[in-house]
Amino acid sequence: MRFVERTGPGQVSLNYMWLPTFVGMNAALIKEIDETMTPLFVGQSLTEELLDRAHDRALEILVAKFPMWSGLFEYLEGIKYVEQNVEPETHS
Repeated sequence: MRFVERTGPGQVSLNYMWLPTFVGMNAALIKEIDETMTPLFVGQSLTEELLDRAHDRALEILVAKFPMWSGLFEYLEGIKYVEQNVEPETHS
């Protein structure tokens, strides 16, 4: 899962629901991240590579904003391995 998700044709949004509460509820911070990230997308096709770069950039911004949170990078980095819409495993 990425922190930046495609929300429509040529549109992206910060996937704040997967961010820690202290980030997801901070409207000013979300706006700041969106504004900082916008130049990455102007005139670009929304490829998987671009979305990966945007995710990494969002992660960099958050870690730089909160240097006092030891382990924040590792926590946020781990979220990219979460997969949505995957069939659950059945155990016998």
